[in-house]
Amino acid sequence: MWNLLYPYRNGTFIQSEVVGEIIEFVRTRLQIKDRKLTRDVYSTIMELMINVKEHASRSPKIQEWWLIAYYNSEKNSVTFALLDRGTGIPSTIRKKFKDLLSLSDTELLMSTLLGENRSETRLPYRGKGLPRVYKYIVDGKLKNLYIISKKGYFDSKKAENCNDIDLPFCGTIISWDFIPELTDENN
Repeated sequence: MWNLLYPYRNGTFIQSEVVGEIIEFVRTRLQIKDRKLTRDVYSTIMELMINVKEHASRSPKIQEWWLIAYYNSEKNSVTFALLDRGTGIPSTIRKKFKDLLSLSDTELLMSTLLGENRSETRLPYRGKGLPRVYKYIVDGKLKNLYIISKKGYFDSKKAENCNDIDLPFCGTIISWDFIPELTDENN
């Protein structure tokens, strides 16, 4: 089994280079020749890194994130986990949209994944990141999405029954699986 860990501090790596190395790790371990099969993995990682940079905090110390890629040879899959120490998705949303104060953290995660008007700028290309990641899950291109942010908890296998956790998590952790056989069947 092989693992890959990337700690990031604002300005240390150029994001596309990091993601390129991660995709190369995935292709090598999973023996993938067709670059199209890893396109959604690349997009997912880029979206999540950009979210940290734009939303976690203005403090460079808080814009740190860690990405772990774990290769499971028995399942021929790679599990990713991205952790940041930002203010959390629910806090960011509440700060920008005061009318959503009554929603629980989990409800805010769900509405964000569903793309419910979360762009403060109202620009048509904004607010698409997490909904795109969720669409990859719904379409079967990625599997087993988990998100913990503040007290919010989301598990794609039981999305309808997710509830807040008791103790708030300081930051956000997002995990998902890439299983090329499943992706290949859906293309």
